[in-house]
Amino acid sequence: MFNRFLDFSDINHETFKQVLFKKNLPKNLNNKNIGLLFEKPSTRTRISFLVGINQLGGNAIDIKFDDLNFSRSETFQDTFKALNCYLDGLIYRTSQHKNLEVASKFFKKPIINALSERSHPCQAISDIYTLNEHFGKLNLNLLWMGDLSNVCFSLIEAAHFIKELKITVCSHKDFISNCSWKISDNVKFIDDLKNFDFGECDCVMTDVFISMNDKDNDKKDRKFKILPS
Repeated sequence: MFNRFLDFSDINHETFKQVLFKKNLPKNLNNKNIGLLFEKPSTRTRISFLVGINQLGGNAIDIKFDDLNFSRSETFQDTFKALNCYLDGLIYRTSQHKNLEVASKFFKKPIINALSERSHPCQAISDIYTLNEHFGKLNLNLLWMGDLSNVCFSLIEAAHFIKELKITVCSHKDFISNCSWKISDNVKFIDDLKNFDFGECDCVMTDVFISMNDKDNDKKDRKFKILPS
């Protein structure tokens, strides 16, 4: 279906619809070995992937990042070349999105982003799926409140595929002014709620302000240089 899914910009509209709406999936992972490599803690993402791989007939291999040969000075390049020899696919969670980009150059089989500091497309897919399951449609008005986080970025990317989904992002004006994301017509930014009509809102979404990448006492760097292709 795709060689990599690091961001929504890696897939087309047809693939997006198949991922989101296709039901009664065949066990097309039969005899496939899928590795899970998580640099960062995970409960829901890790377990959901383990269960999903098993349900589709695959063999889920939970790889401990600290057990790899990085401690013996093996290079990032060689590590992912080795994984490429044994695995049929890879689920990778990392602190740095650039690691996903580099890994995809040496791991030549399907690779999926299970979270980076830039984006969390699988979370966005799950959110959109849940909204469609609950409301029976995606002609909805969403309000995102708070941080311009990786989940927010992925939701905005997904909005390029779902024109009937309207997203209002309410965040601090300094964050908004520094944001250089590519925004479609069905997404708008506001920095206060004075004129926002909650009666027109179907769902309010938010995220933590201190993410897994942040230390409690660190001031966040808000440059937002990322532009999806």
